[in-house]
Amino acid sequence: MTVKLKTFTLICASLTALSLTACEQKSEQKTAATENQTPGTATPITNPGGLKFPLDCTLGDTCLIARYVDRGAGADSAATDYRCMGETQKDHKGVDIALRHMGMMETGVDVLAVADGTILRRRDGVADISARQLDESDIDGKECGNGIVLQHEDGRQSQYCHLKNGSLTVGEGASVKAGQKLGQVGLSGETEYPHLHYMLREGGEIIDPFDGRKMSDTCTATSEDDESQWAATPAYEPLVLIGIRISDAPPERADIWLAPNESIRRTAPALVMTTHAFHAREGDVWAMKLKDPMGRTFAEKTETLDRDRQFIYRFIGRKRPGSGFTPGIWTAEIKASRDGAESKTLRTEFRVE
Repeated sequence: MTVKLKTFTLICASLTALSLTACEQKSEQKTAATENQTPGTATPITNPGGLKFPLDCTLGDTCLIARYVDRGAGADSAATDYRCMGETQKDHKGVDIALRHMGMMETGVDVLAVADGTILRRRDGVADISARQLDESDIDGKECGNGIVLQHEDGRQSQYCHLKNGSLTVGEGASVKAGQKLGQVGLSGETEYPHLHYMLREGGEIIDPFDGRKMSDTCTATSEDDESQWAATPAYEPLVLIGIRISDAPPERADIWLAPNESIRRTAPALVMTTHAFHAREGDVWAMKLKDPMGRTFAEKTETLDRDRQFIYRFIGRKRPGSGFTPGIWTAEIKASRDGAESKTLRTEFRVE
C-alpha cells in the first residue's frame, strides 16, 4: 500500500547522542484562482486596475514574501518596510517572493506580467547557481541574473530578477498582456535561494507597490494617503516559516533550500529535522518536535530567541539507536509563537523504511 505523505502549513554544529546544536545568520507547497482572486493570494480584488501578482503561486502555501522594499530613508536609519516593521534589509529595492524549496523551482513556477506592456530589455543564459558557490567577480554586473524590464503603458517600469536559465518566453520589443507568462523563478544572479525579486519604477525612482510611495519616503504604516498598487494586496506576514526538511546528518548551509525528503532509511546514521524562517524576532519561542509512528517524542527542543534575525535555521535530531529507527510514518513539527500567542505552525509527515 502506498502512503501519501502530507505537509501542513501553519539549527552549524556537531551531532551528539541526544540532540543537535543550532546555527543562525544574523541579518541575513498551484491552486486555481477563483473569480474574485488573483494568482498569488487569496485576498479579494480591491483594485481591478491594479498590478497582477507577479508569480503563479499561492502565498502562504507555495510561495512566501521574504522581503519588502526598504523604507528606512537615510544612511543611518534601520531597514524598515512599508508598515514600519523590519521585514526587509538595508537598501532593498524590491519585493522578494520566495519558493519554499529548490524542488519547486525545478518543477517550474511561472513569472507573470503584472500589467500590459512591452519588453524593453531581457537577459538569459546566467546559470542557476547559489551565489555562495561563486566569486563576486562571477556575478559582477549580473546581480539581477536572468531578468526582464517591462515598460508599461502608463510610463512605469517593472523589473524581474533571478529568473531560471533558459525559461524566458518573450523577446525584446514583444508586447505582453497582464498575467502573461514571462519566464520562471530561478536561482540566477546574486541569490542563494529560489525567488523572484520584483521592482516597480516611476520616473527612475523605486515605488513600493504596497502603498504607492517612493522608496525614499519614510514609512507611514497606516496613512490614509497610502494606496496599494496591487489588484489584490497580499497579506502582511510578520513571521515566515519556510519549511521542514528531514535528513540523515546535520545540514550544511547549501542543504537548507533543497527539496524535502519524503523518506529516510531506518539504518541511517542519524535522523535530523531542519526548519528555517525569515523575520525571527527577539523573544520568539520556537518549539521543535520529532515523533515516531507510535506518537512518542523522539527529539524536541524549545528555544527563546535572544535577538532579531532576518534569516534563521534550526535543527534537532538524534543518532541511530542500536535497533535502528522505528519504521513507519513519523511527524516533524515546528511551532513559533510571538508575544505569548502561537503565530505559526508547520508540520510534515515522512516515512522511515
